[in-house]
Formats: sequence, C-alpha cells, structure tokens
Amino acid sequence: YKEMLVMYKKISGIAKEIDSTNLSPLELIYIIYNKVRERIYTKEEENEDWKKSRNLFEVLNDKKIVCVGFANLFTALCDCFNIKSEIILWYPMENYKRGHASNIVFVNDLKYNVNGAFTVDVTWDSKKNENDSSYISNIRSLFLSYRAECNYKKGYHLESPKSNTIDTINRKYYNYTNFLKLNVPANIIENPLKSLIDKINDFYKLIGIDEISYTIDELINKPILVRNIYNEWRNYFDNTLEDDTFLNLIESVRRIEMSNEPNKANESTATAEEILNTNIEFITTKRRTEFFNELFSRTKEKPTN
Repeated sequence: YKEMLVMYKKISGIAKEIDSTNLSPLELIYIIYNKVRERIYTKEEENEDWKKSRNLFEVLNDKKIVCVGFANLFTALCDCFNIKSEIILWYPMENYKRGHASNIVFVNDLKYNVNGAFTVDVTWDSKKNENDSSYISNIRSLFLSYRAECNYKKGYHLESPKSNTIDTINRKYYNYTNFLKLNVPANIIENPLKSLIDKINDFYKLIGIDEISYTIDELINKPILVRNIYNEWRNYFDNTLEDDTFLNLIESVRRIEMSNEPNKANESTATAEEILNTNIEFITTKRRTEFFNELFSRTKEKPTN
C-alpha cells in the first residue's frame, strides 16, 4: 500500500508539471512523450533485480530505465489525463534474443480532427546521454500508424507484436469465423458475434467514431458484411497524420513548451519542417509520393527517336 501511495504521488507530481489547460489529446501525448524521453536508457547492473529498470515504482525512484520502464511511465502519465494508452510487446525474430516494448495510443482529437490509433516509441527517441540535445528534434517514432511501425520494427528483427485491444478483437473475429466453419445454428453464433461487435464498438468509442449501426439480428446471417466491418476496423491502424496537421502540432507544442520552459528554446533550433523530416511515417510517405510523382512525369514525356 505504501509503495502504491508513493508511486501515485510521484506520477501526480510529474503530471502537475504539465499544464493541460486548452491542450488537445494529440498535444498532450506529444508533451508526455517529450517529458518521458528526457530520461536516459540505463540498464540495471548484473547483480540487480531486472525489475529495477522496468517496474513503475522502481523507475520512478531510480535512474535505471529500459523499454518496459519507458512504456510503463508513458502509460501512467497518459492515464492521468484520461488518454487511453496500451503497451505493445515485440518479440525477437528467430536467432535473435532481445525483445522490445513501446506504446499505442487511441486518439479522438477534435482540434486537429484526428481519430485513430497511433504508435509511440519513447525508448527509441529518448535522450542518449546528459550532453544530448539533438533528441529534442528527433521524432522518428512518434504517431506512426500501427502497420508502419510493424514494418519499421522488422528492420530491427522484431515481430509478433502483442497489444491488448488489437489481439482481443482479432481473437474474437477468429472465434466467430471458427463457428461459421462448423455450420452451427444461428443461435450458437450469436454470442461470439455479439462479443466481436461489442469490442469493435468499444474501440470506436475510444477514438470518437460512431458505433456500428447494424443489430446482431441483421448481421447473424451475413458473414461477408461482418468481415467488411472487421476489415473497416483494421483500416484504422493504417491512419497517418496529414503533413499539415503534423506541422501545426509540432509548432503548437514547441510554443507551449518554450513558454513553460524557456530553456527549451536553446535545446533545439530546428524548424518544424526539419523535425517532421525525422519522422519515419513522414519520410516513408514522402519518398513514396516522390517516387510516383517522378514515375508519372516520366510517362508523360514524349519518347525520343
């Protein structure tokens, strides 16, 4: 009990440093991300308990922190502002030993008109050492789409991500389709179908999207429609922030942080455009766009004799 009380006071103290007045969810997440990544990745000593760098209580009371500790601290601060965040656990590919942990956030932001799920990897964007000031201008792992994050992590030999919300809905759809294959009566299929639809609706509530309008009776004999509903839910994990939206967000957060902490003005002189250029999602999208634009321009050129 004492440990929980100490932990609560520490988290509340950090949260109080963030003035949430008039901040949108995206702005709050960005500021929480910046606050947590001020910590420096530091493993526990060989003779120390592995929880030293992972357990939230330990992380709050010591300098030791690794990916799970970063993810726990980020989630705890998001909870203070009623922002839904979950930890994603990544498993090493065959012949590799080290796994990883990051976060996924569920966003309903009216100011920026953004609804969806985005990944955040505080560990990979954190401060490297006491003299590191360049990390402020590096947001490579902020607000990536889930699918972009999965592709990105493969390059670092990580796969099979586990996230509570995503895994639960995938599992419920799998159960539903298994019942379909067994050709069981409609009244048997009703429960797994209702369980699936309820979970998708819970997700939509998190991101401010209208619930599914069909009743269970309307869906019970329409597996193709159910599959379309499931695929539509999956599309929300392809969501990306528009370039202009991301730029406005960066500029807004920089103004807020520099107003609250003037010393931050000296830590980074990068422009919003330069900061955006470090983001993996933006770089990938930009390269893809430039590729197709170049390809299109070539097809319009007249062939030479």
